[in-house]
Amino acid sequence: MTRYARLLCLLLAGALLGACAAPQTPPQQTQYLLSASRSGAPLAARYDTLRLLPLRASPPYDTPYFVYRETAQRYVSDPYRGLVSAPALQVGNRLQDWLAASGIARHVIGPGPLPAQVRLVGELTRLDVDLRDAKARAVKLELRLRAEDENSQALLLDRQFSASAPLAVVTPDSIAAAADQALASLLGDVETALYQAR
Repeated sequence: MTRYARLLCLLLAGALLGACAAPQTPPQQTQYLLSASRSGAPLAARYDTLRLLPLRASPPYDTPYFVYRETAQRYVSDPYRGLVSAPALQVGNRLQDWLAASGIARHVIGPGPLPAQVRLVGELTRLDVDLRDAKARAVKLELRLRAEDENSQALLLDRQFSASAPLAVVTPDSIAAAADQALASLLGDVETALYQAR
């Protein structure tokens, strides 16, 4: 190899290493707060006190990042876009506010020593952007809820609730809006089921 060829190789290698080492600005993080809320007149109280325990969630739904379902087995988390806190926490807060606004119980409380007539426990089993069908992209939400009488331990309700909202385009703003739409639909179904329970 000639001296000029070696020099050229060294210069190219140095340029490539320099380009790889140059700092790159990562995309800005974007975070959303679920805000589904109940409107309309409250119902007649069906229960005195309803206790809502914190919702659980299993991976990949236990982090605040948006989750994209690309195939039946492949899920991808977006480290730059998501919710301001864990989805189970946000869905639980929206559920508690929704039930309080519904009037279904005189009091809707969280965990603690106060007595309650009904205990509600649940698990967020799905909150993702389903990309498997390019013509039917949607945000899908599933919640498993169990309601028990705190005194007798009688089972009042044990059900899987699900809802979805279509996505015309897949952007962070449209995902957050569709998640709110799906959540409002799901919470309406929960309210109806709890009112009819027993």
